[in-house]
Amino acid sequence: MATVAPFTPAELAELARWQHWFGVNKMSVFAILKDNKVENLVESETQEILQMLLPDAQLLEVTDATGVAYLGSDYDIKKKKFVPPQPFASWTFSRTLWSWSAPKAYPEMEEKFFIWDEEQLDWVEPIIEEIVAE
Repeated sequence: MATVAPFTPAELAELARWQHWFGVNKMSVFAILKDNKVENLVESETQEILQMLLPDAQLLEVTDATGVAYLGSDYDIKKKKFVPPQPFASWTFSRTLWSWSAPKAYPEMEEKFFIWDEEQLDWVEPIIEEIVAE
């Protein structure tokens, strides 16, 4: 399969002309995949139109069932879902829970809020500076 680079403005304009010619009204988002990794995202009325313009591309419609596709994200063929982006380098992905997890559990302390600090590999309380009106 040929490598598909991100569309140039001229290519997007050509795609829009084709879609107008076919009477396109409702647009769907399609992921262009290579080795089950999202290389690009494009809107089109139908997959058939895109397949005519990109005959060698592996296309997949992005739906509620597949989840959100991001550039560079993986597509899991068995689950038929896109893997969400990794929030931090230290986090691991659970294909059972279909979510990312920090290496340390979120602290369970009432009335406190924590954010992940990748340098410390720990949950920390954010420093909120008081804004004083002058």
